[in-house]
Amino acid sequence: MVKLVAWLPKLSDWLSWGCTTSLLLKKLENDVELAAAREICLDMWTFVQDLPTNIATIRNALPENMQAASSLLADLADEELYYQQLFLKQCTLSGIAPGSVQNYRSGKASMQLKALLAYQHPNDQYENRLISLAVAELAATAFCRAALPSFESYFQEHALEFSHKSIAEGLEWMRVHARPQARNALLLLKTLGELKYSSQKDLPESAASVLTAMLDLWQCPARNVSIVDPAPVPA
Repeated sequence: MVKLVAWLPKLSDWLSWGCTTSLLLKKLENDVELAAAREICLDMWTFVQDLPTNIATIRNALPENMQAASSLLADLADEELYYQQLFLKQCTLSGIAPGSVQNYRSGKASMQLKALLAYQHPNDQYENRLISLAVAELAATAFCRAALPSFESYFQEHALEFSHKSIAEGLEWMRVHARPQARNALLLLKTLGELKYSSQKDLPESAASVLTAMLDLWQCPARNVSIVDPAPVPA
């Protein structure tokens, strides 16, 4: 039986609040020259670029009994960088010249997220690294589901300016993240349920730190997620 993770509902509320208040998503809704789409791609690149390495190092640190976590990380590993290449095609579709992404100087929020997700020392607790990665993945899913309709609407309206193949490939990274993934969702719940923080209702410190960095990346209003609850999300 999957153990309930008491702090996940609060995280879900914060992610909903973030997608509702994100200035970056509001820019995307009114994007007429793909400027917001390029901003999203450039700001997300640091997270996407480091993800395979971060997953591999966390997976190597897991105890043998963490079977659900090991299976989850195996599914997310992207060892052949297939999903990373899809993300780069999204960047190209948005009008970013090939090679420009790797040379982009990330902003403060991107660098903060990079530091929080990096497996910085062998003695770091794998529990906190798993939580950090889980929050980042859940945040990416929430953001993609909120952003995808604007991306699809734009390229539907400008379909004659792009090839069908470039649109399909350029939107696939976001579509993959927006789709329900039943197996991974179950493995994620099992993984978080096995950790020592599962019964607490407040966000673990590592979860709050990554969530704050994500909300900053999305250009949301400043909030202290550790001591307040999100404002109600409009229906």
